[in-house]
Amino acid sequence: MRFSNFKGRKGIASVIGGLFFLVLMTSGFTVYYIALESQAEMINTQQLVASTEIKKIQEKFAISVAADSSNNNLLQIQVKNQGYYPIEIADVWIINKTDTNQPVTKYELDYSDAFIPAGYGGQILENTPLYMNPDLYDIKVVSILGTIRTAELDVVNNNNYLRAELYAIPPNVHIGENVTIAMHVTNVGEFTVENVAPSLPLMVNPSSSISSFAEISTLPVDLGPSESAFFTWHYTLGGIAGINVDLSNYATGTLSGLTIQSNTDSDSVRTKDSLEGELIVLNQDLLSRPEIFMVIPSPFGVDDETALWGVNVVNPTPINMNVSKVTISAITTRPQKQDKVFDEDFCNPITVAPTPNSWSCPAQNQIMWKDISNPLKIPPYSAFPFLVKTEPGFLAGAFDDLETVLIQADLFTTLGEFGKTGYGSSIDNKGNALVNVFLSTVPDSTLIPDIYSYKGGILASTPTTFHATLADFDSDSSYKIAAGAKLIINVPKDWTNVSFTPDTDFDITQQTVLTQTQIVGETNFQIQSGGKSITFTATPPCVENIQMFVMYILADGRVIHSTENDFSMGPLAEIVLQVVPNGPC
Repeated sequence: MRFSNFKGRKGIASVIGGLFFLVLMTSGFTVYYIALESQAEMINTQQLVASTEIKKIQEKFAISVAADSSNNNLLQIQVKNQGYYPIEIADVWIINKTDTNQPVTKYELDYSDAFIPAGYGGQILENTPLYMNPDLYDIKVVSILGTIRTAELDVVNNNNYLRAELYAIPPNVHIGENVTIAMHVTNVGEFTVENVAPSLPLMVNPSSSISSFAEISTLPVDLGPSESAFFTWHYTLGGIAGINVDLSNYATGTLSGLTIQSNTDSDSVRTKDSLEGELIVLNQDLLSRPEIFMVIPSPFGVDDETALWGVNVVNPTPINMNVSKVTISAITTRPQKQDKVFDEDFCNPITVAPTPNSWSCPAQNQIMWKDISNPLKIPPYSAFPFLVKTEPGFLAGAFDDLETVLIQADLFTTLGEFGKTGYGSSIDNKGNALVNVFLSTVPDSTLIPDIYSYKGGILASTPTTFHATLADFDSDSSYKIAAGAKLIINVPKDWTNVSFTPDTDFDITQQTVLTQTQIVGETNFQIQSGGKSITFTATPPCVENIQMFVMYILADGRVIHSTENDFSMGPLAEIVLQVVPNGPC
């Protein structure tokens, strides 16, 4: 009986152990299953996030906004799907930038407007009309994936698609002549704008200034994003001379059936009398480079004395310009002879104020002003004279002459390096006069402190007196400027009330062609070792901004020697005159 009970207890224990093992196994599988489920969910989540990110990266669309002024500023938002998959627009956010608090409003789209197939575009507010107040807004379009596109909307100007620029060429036109109007229109939006054309007729004030017009190229064109086109037409000016004619216009086009308009741009033309000449003037149209004008002796005959050389540098830009180097180079027609117009060993440069003392002769046939450490600053719309007196060199042959020597000037500035050619001088190796023309502060003076080639700060419409001087800087009494030599002064165009002071040294005549006056004085006596001046007064025109004029002073005649043949002379001085406003015109 004891044995039988033992066997019963053993069977019960086996059953209990089996159940316990089954519980453990079930728990283990449950935990394992839960772990697998969690891992699967994590993987699915990661795949979903990755897929969404990939779709967001691949989602490409552009927006363009406008307000239809013909329909109470109805907001138009064009969306173009530039990607490979359909996109769904979730909502539109509008920020009023005119309001100091910049309130933000969210608008949900109608379901039928929200989907844009790949490669297509559409108006997403077709079934959600929004009317805009005349303010400035930021429009944000948000896709269902979170991609955001932003565009600015100016309801007042409404030029989010087309930008127009109007030009009148030339800015000054004679009565009865044509002015060319050019309009440059650019598509600054993201969509093609069709039938782009200028609005006609052009808006003109006063309208009586136009006598006729002819269209040159005004046919409508289609402009894709960033594309542009020119539209031109000619107008013949009539009416009154001396007035400003204002011209303005805008362009229109069609986008998805909506007529859009560019900004209105304008320009002006000043009318001139049909007999009025052109100004010899440097004005603010020259915005990219300095201008060069020279003072040159001729002849530059061999002697121990010095003649005047100069470079007038004009800064016609609205910014300061620094000059670090100015060179004058002489180029002879026989380089193999090694002629020395400027001798680097014996040129002995003498600085003429206001030029700083930095002149040298670094090489044969070259004289240079250089100061890299402290470049000379020329203010906007002004000029500066680089003047120097230097001795002539020697030609290779003892009795040689060079009737023409080519002269070139070069500048090194903060605007770049510039040069100018086309000038000439001459040299007589047997010795000759050193002939110059220039302006002097004192009549007949050849003293260095009295010489100048640039006059700034001349008040507009104010009579101004000048002393134009013809000089021989040679002190040898054997060389003279012959009687009958002519001192020629070309007063700048549009300078009026020109009058000269009679002088026994000259037989002076004056003539005016169109609006330019020329004074010619013929010497009654020889000029030896000194100068003779013509004194004259002229009134500059009224100007509304700073303008630079050029006065040309020249001479024609011959220099003589007691035993040598006569030699031609032809000095030049290009005088720069700065005229500043002096009240309304």
